[in-house]
Amino acid sequence: DADTVTDGVTGLVWQRVVPSAKFAWPTAKTHCSDLSLGGSTEWRLPTLVELETIVDYTTHDPAINSTAFPNTPSEGWNMNSHSTPATAGATA
Repeated sequence: DADTVTDGVTGLVWQRVVPSAKFAWPTAKTHCSDLSLGGSTEWRLPTLVELETIVDYTTHDPAINSTAFPNTPSEGWNMNSHSTPATAGATA
C-alpha cells in the first residue's frame, strides 16, 4: 500500500507521508484515531519507544529512511504534551 510502511522487525504499520500540519497533542491523537489508511482504521500516536525503532542513526536531517518515509521534515518533531506534528500513527 502506498500510504503505509510495515516495519519488518516490529510488525508496526506506519503512515508513510507525514501531514504538513502541526497539532496540539489532543488534536494529534484525534487525527490519528480518525485515519483510514492501508485498509485500517485502528491508528494511534506511537509511543516514544516505537518512534525510536524507525530512527536511522546513519543519516540526519531527518534521521529516518527517506525512501520509506518521503518528504519527512527535518524540523518540528516535538514529543511533549503541548504541540506535535501529526506523527505517523502506528498500529500493531
